[in-house]
Amino acid sequence: MNVESPSVKQTDVLIVGAGIAGLMAATALQDQGVRVIVLDKSRGVGGRLATRRVGTAVLDHGAQYFTARHPAFQALVRQWEADGLVSCWFEKPGAIPLDQDAADAGQAASEPCYVVPGGMTRLAKALAEPLTVHLNQRAMLLQRHGEGYRIQTEAGVNYQADRVILTAPLPQSIALLESGAIDVAPELLERLMGVTYDPCLALLAVLDRPPMLPAPGGFLPDSEIVGWVADNHQKGVSPNGYGLTVQASPVYSTAHYQLSDAELADILMREASPWLGDAVILAWQMKRWTYALARNTLSELFMQVNESPALLLAGDAFGGPRVESAALSGLAAAQAVRMDCHPDSATL
Repeated sequence: MNVESPSVKQTDVLIVGAGIAGLMAATALQDQGVRVIVLDKSRGVGGRLATRRVGTAVLDHGAQYFTARHPAFQALVRQWEADGLVSCWFEKPGAIPLDQDAADAGQAASEPCYVVPGGMTRLAKALAEPLTVHLNQRAMLLQRHGEGYRIQTEAGVNYQADRVILTAPLPQSIALLESGAIDVAPELLERLMGVTYDPCLALLAVLDRPPMLPAPGGFLPDSEIVGWVADNHQKGVSPNGYGLTVQASPVYSTAHYQLSDAELADILMREASPWLGDAVILAWQMKRWTYALARNTLSELFMQVNESPALLLAGDAFGGPRVESAALSGLAAAQAVRMDCHPDSATL
């Protein structure tokens, strides 16, 4: 991954956000010979494909697993699996039959749930490796500039591009559009503003021994406070340490987001006590996701704010709040930009 960040940089396409949508869009465009730079405000790639090392334990604290329902994404996942990047954690009954024979028999086949051995961030890092990604670059100003766009970051770095794809959570993308008075059609803006986000509070706890979670090591408890619990050792994320991820429910996270880390940790530790058994918590961290789960998502896979020069919005606000949807959104946005660059070209 090329992370050098000159004071001024020109490129064909600038992508804001190095989550799965941005990385998939950048990969598809670069594979077609388009020059791409990806910006992200964080110090690492992945967005909610997020993993944290705490002591001897490695813990996923954003997306916990993902599924693959669309043939295009299934093909990608099969390749990732062959490359050793992902593996099936468990299978759950599928709401949609996965093959015609099962459909004819009225059966819903099991649906594989995939994880990344070593942590979700590992997949994002693998995708980012051949790309030009500039980290610690928070986009603050987006303006029309000649026949393209200019973005200025908080660090004072200027980027110029012919086309832009914004893949950050919609409130951040909308704020960036407003920063440079980019005109958005009122009906489009109304639809964008209709997408809301639930936050998520996550406790990462390092234990001295395995917790008392049955296989496969992750489940949705019947609790108003806790929305998800996962044993990262069973999951294959933390082979050398025992780490428990405890995510608060969306309702609880929304109502108690203002509490201090210590207060939240105390509450979530108490709620997690049935799964701790005799295990002792050796260390802990709290992680906060302001934009964890998109609600009222838009049916299309991306939105074109401006046709010429092309300015698009993509991410998990389009097509559904799932890793797969975000990936497909990035690919669809890349296809639109590619066709704008070369109208006579074949599809990606």
